[in-house]
Amino acid sequence: MRRRPILYPFGVLVSEASRELCHALMHLCGGDLARVIDGPSTSLDAFARHIARIGPLRSGAEKPLVVLTRCHPLEIEVVRARHELEEALPSLVDAAWVVFVDPELDPGFVDAAHKMGTWTGRFAEAPIWTAANGSRYLIISPQTDTICLGEERIIDLERRGGRVTGPRPRDLREKDPVSAPPVSAPPQSGRVRRRASSPDAITEPPPAKQAGRKDGSE
Repeated sequence: MRRRPILYPFGVLVSEASRELCHALMHLCGGDLARVIDGPSTSLDAFARHIARIGPLRSGAEKPLVVLTRCHPLEIEVVRARHELEEALPSLVDAAWVVFVDPELDPGFVDAAHKMGTWTGRFAEAPIWTAANGSRYLIISPQTDTICLGEERIIDLERRGGRVTGPRPRDLREKDPVSAPPVSAPPQSGRVRRRASSPDAITEPPPAKQAGRKDGSE
């Protein structure tokens, strides 16, 4: 399977350890660490305009992993942010959406997620969270057990995905943070090769190869 571009609309994580961990988890999910777009992160509108200049993303020929690195308030930074990006670039409806959560920095996430939607599995098992409007997200964190990740998990995320038909995100109401289990030390991950920051970094997918020949792409 061809590896996917990785988009960070809010930019990459500030902590180097968390940043490298997130990259490593996305690589396990089929992300291409040579095609990371993490800016401009000044606004969602600026980010959408930038990636709209990239032909394969605009046309939907590439289905990226979209990683949201902010999740508080949940309805604004996740649900509404996705809605705005999909409105600006409709091809992102077919993207795989991921939320990176650090419970140590956002102890109220688990409680808020349960109040505003449902999810399958335990927190450490990379659960799929379904918001009230039907949008689905893969939840990863420093506690995620890597054995639960892989391209199959992304396929499972997308299996019931598609355009959201529920109500538009509403304004956030008051949320009370709750405590969360302590975060275990993140595993060491490989070094990122290079990141894509310009439209030239993502090209059209190569033409399909003849039957019987082995595809050499990652």
